[in-house]
This record gives sequence, structure tokens and C-alpha cells, in this order.
Amino acid sequence: MVPLSHSSPLICQTVCNCDIKADGLISIICNVESLSQWNSLCQEISKIPRQTHSHVKLKLQGNFSQLNVKFSCMSIIHTLDLSHTFLIPKPEMFASMNSLSVLNLSFNTIQNLPSNLFSSLASLSSVDLSHNAIQELDENIFNDTHLLTALDLSYNNLKAISYLTLSSLKHLQEINLQNNSIQEFSSVHISSCRNLKKLNLHGNQLRAFHVLGNESEISATENLEFLDISSNPLECSCTLLKLLQHLPDHRKTLVSADKTICDSPPSLHGKSLDGVNETLLECTAPYSLKVWPANETSALVASSLVFQCSANGYPSPSVMWVTPWGDMFYSHQKDILQYKSLHMAEDKEVFTFRTYEEPNVDISTTIHIDSKNNLIVNKFRGSMSGNFTCITFNEAGNFSLQIQISAFSKIKPVFVQSLFIGGYSASGLLIIGIFVGVIKSLVKRIQHKFYFIVPLFSKSASHHEPDTTSNAASVEAFDNNEDDNAGSGNDEEAQSGYSLTVEDALYSSKYDTTDVGNSPKEWTPKALLEYLEDSKGRLRHGMGRKMQRVRKNVQSIKESGSVYVHNIVETGSSAARTMRAGVVMGVETVKYHVQSFKELCGTGDMGTQTISMVSVETDVDSNQSKEIIKQVTFV
Repeated sequence: MVPLSHSSPLICQTVCNCDIKADGLISIICNVESLSQWNSLCQEISKIPRQTHSHVKLKLQGNFSQLNVKFSCMSIIHTLDLSHTFLIPKPEMFASMNSLSVLNLSFNTIQNLPSNLFSSLASLSSVDLSHNAIQELDENIFNDTHLLTALDLSYNNLKAISYLTLSSLKHLQEINLQNNSIQEFSSVHISSCRNLKKLNLHGNQLRAFHVLGNESEISATENLEFLDISSNPLECSCTLLKLLQHLPDHRKTLVSADKTICDSPPSLHGKSLDGVNETLLECTAPYSLKVWPANETSALVASSLVFQCSANGYPSPSVMWVTPWGDMFYSHQKDILQYKSLHMAEDKEVFTFRTYEEPNVDISTTIHIDSKNNLIVNKFRGSMSGNFTCITFNEAGNFSLQIQISAFSKIKPVFVQSLFIGGYSASGLLIIGIFVGVIKSLVKRIQHKFYFIVPLFSKSASHHEPDTTSNAASVEAFDNNEDDNAGSGNDEEAQSGYSLTVEDALYSSKYDTTDVGNSPKEWTPKALLEYLEDSKGRLRHGMGRKMQRVRKNVQSIKESGSVYVHNIVETGSSAARTMRAGVVMGVETVKYHVQSFKELCGTGDMGTQTISMVSVETDVDSNQSKEIIKQVTFV
């Protein structure tokens, strides 16, 4: 440090250290640890006199990884050093720095650079991005830096550089790319850099430096004064021979020629390039081309396919795949391809990866080429059927083979199989249904036969001879039968029922006429009246129980047999006819008995009476009815 004069910026007396050179150059070193210090720095820098703008060099120290800052307040800065600050580049971070000429971003572990990082830096002449971890450069990143003369990208992780990345740097004089992982480089990369003098490619993965294009594009190579391609696995072939022929003086231009060692062919392995006879630098066109799968094959729709292609030749042939619809897939840079006698249009796009989607199609297909030049198709579909072409080429020529692929689908076989399976299933279910229906019909028939027999009243005799020896027992048996029938529900009894006439009642009374010695027709009115009163009570009691049982039977038929009766009626079975006949006969018989009892018991003064008895007989088979009228006279 030198003593500060009174004309030195105020910033040098407050927050920063300054070194003022004799020529007026002010070197400022500021340590920024917080946002408040940054704001103070911005205020002090804005106070620097305008006449000193082009002489201010600012170096910042500290950890900028946690500081979200922009440098628009430093528009007067000529040189900005941000090395070792752990800076994370942000889009348009250096916007408005119109005076910035030199920018140092080295040693910051930067991995990615925004495409508009250097936008509006029209005065920028030197950029140092060395000692970072940059893996890829955007094609448009240097579009606004037309005055750039020096670019340092050494000690990064670059594997490839597009020829478009340097296309806008017409004033570039020096580019340092040493110690990266670049695999291919050509005269096309520097075709726009007509003023380029120094190119350092030391310590990469180059196998060749291709000299391609027309004479005007090759002229960039002829202007080189410094070229370092040492420490690369070089193929000492006709490609390298062409480079030496286009250098103005390769023994002077090609630095470290003694350290530029051939890696192949085996006959030249380990030999330095300056000791190899140029006549040994030869190339052979691709031959023994092999593809897999076979020349013609079928692929299942939505399956994955891997196409393989290999060929012999020297240098090792490159491989490019062309799809049936014309898309090209290549694992390296397009600029290496377009001048290799493949008759490619300059605007033809070359892919390493692409996704194919179509409206109303659920399948999304991806195609890419891997590092081994295998073309991988995920979810192949029918529209992609056709010829996939493998093209192998090197500087000596090219060779190609086609693989014809057709698509097939399992949808149709599955559809046919499903029809058969559906038919078998439907037939099986139909057979099972018929079997179950037959079983149910048989069960219903059996149930109709044994559980739905309608109680019928049997034909009643029109006259019974009196049993004079057991009248009381008969009446008692009549009562017992009524009780048994009401409780047991015997089927035979339900069918036959009871046909009770007045004569049965007379001869079944409790009055024993055997001692009197008279016939029943000779009874006295008093005895007859007593007998009739007693019989009336018994008949009412028995008839009530009989009517109750009939109602229960009818109600049971309605509740439990309505569905079955309906089915029987529809089918016209004999059981339905029998049931109807029985019900009609039962109802008629009940009506007859009720009417008879009304006539019999309707008055207390009998006198000499003649009782008419009407019996209705119904033939179940013919469904014909006939009436039998009998009369009994009482004195």
C-alpha cells in the first residue's frame, strides 16, 4: 500500500484498502461479509469521480454464496475480480456494468452459467472462468460479448463445446481449454475466430483435431501461432496429417510436439508425433459393418428396442442412426458430421435424445443414442415401422446398413381369445341356469303336491240309520273328533271333512231311546225340544270350530300359496282344477249347513214340522254338482 493522497476516493479511507499506482490506476480491495457492508460499499463506489472510472480495479473478498446481490451499483468499475468468493452466478447479475472490461470468476466451483449472464457487457474483453466445475456451455452465452479477446475455460469439466458457442467471438485471440474432458474438436469450432492466435487443448480426451469445411473456414487453423494438443489419446491417422498440413509451421506452432504421443494405431502407440513419418499417418474406410437385430424383424408394440451397430476401420468409425421418418441421432457434435461427405443439409437437426408424443395416443416414445452408439427406442409403436439405417463413417469414407422393423400387437389375439372364453363362460352359465331351473321346478311340483292340498268336504250320505245302542257314545265321539281335527290338522280329515245332517244329530244325541221302545219319529214334542236345544248348542259349538278351521285354511292358502297357486293356474294343471273344485264345494257346503241351521233353529215353537234337507254333491273329476233333497217330519 502507498500513502493515500487527498485526491484518493473516500472509499479508500472508510471501508476498503486501496493501492494507487503512479499512472493513476486505483486498485481497491474490499472485504464484504454482510448485506449492510455491501450497501455501504455501493454508496462509496458511487462517489468515485468520473474521471477515474476507467482506472478502478475492484477485488472483492468474502463468501458471496449467501449474499443475494447485484452489481448494478458498480457501473464505473473497469476490472472486477470475484475469484475465491464462492459466487453463484445469477441471470443478469452484471447488468448495467457498461464499463466492465475484465471479469475474473475463477476458483468458485461454478457448475452452470446462465445463458444471459454476460448480457449487455458490450465492453467485456477478458473473462476468466478457470478452476470451476462447468460441465456445459450454452450456445448463446457469449452473444453480447463481441469485443472479447481472451477466454479462459481451463480446469473445468467440459466434455464438448458446440461450434455455435464461439461463433460470435470474431475478435477472440486466445482461448484456453486445457484440462477438461473434451472428446472432439475441429476447425469448425473456431471458423469465426479469424484473429485467433493461441489455442490450448492440453490434457483433454481428444482423439483427433478435425480440419473440416471449405477453405475460408479452414483459414482459422492456418492463422494459429500456438497450438497445444499434448496429453491427449490421439489417433495418429490421416486426420492428424491434415492438421499438420494446414498449420503454417507445425514444428513451431505445435508446441510440446515431443510430448504429443500417439495412442493408436498399435504400430505407432507411444511414439511422439514429431518422430513419426508422415507416410504412416493413414486412414481406412469403415468395413465389416454389423447390425443387430437381423436385417428384418418384428417388434411388439409398446416394447423397448435396442439397435446395435459396429464396424471396423481406422480411425474408429463414428456411427449415426437415421429413423424411417428421417430423424438423425448421433452421439457427438453436429459440426463434426456436416462436412463428412454425408450430404447433410446444414440446417438439418441432429439429436441425441428426443421424445415423440401424438394427440389422442397414450404411448409416449423416447429415442436416444448412448455412448456406445446404440440406438434405444422405448415404447415402440406401429407408426415407427420401417427401415432404421446405421451409417458408419470416418475421414476415409462411409458405409451403411438398414434394419427393417415391423410392429405387431397382441391386442387382436387377446380379443379372439376373449371371445372364446366369453362364449365358454356364457354356455356354462346357461347350462347351470337350466339345471337350477329344472331342480327348482321339480321342487315346486313336489311342494304343490304335498303342502298345498286344498281341504275338501267329502260326499255326505243323505240318510243314516240310527244306532240305538250307542247314541251317547256317538255324540261324544263327534266332540272328540272335532277337538282332534282342530289341533292336528290331519290331511285325510281335511279332505273328507264332515257332512252333518239333522238325522245324524237326532240319532247321535244323548237321549237313549232304546228303553222307550219307540222309533225316533214317535218322540214327544217335549223330548224333541229338549233334544233339539241340546243339539243346537252342540252344533253351534262344532260349527264355530269348523268355520274357524276353514278360515284358517283359506288364510293359509292366501298367505303361503298365492305364488304357487298363480303358477298352477297359469299352467292349467289338474291340481289347480282340483283346488278350485274343492274350494267351491267347501263354500257351498258351509253355506248349506248355515242355511239349514237357520231354518232348523230359527223358531222355538215347532209344532208339527217338516224339515227339508238339501245336500250338494260335486264330482271332482267332472266338476259337476247335483242337489239331493230329503224331508223329515216332526210331530
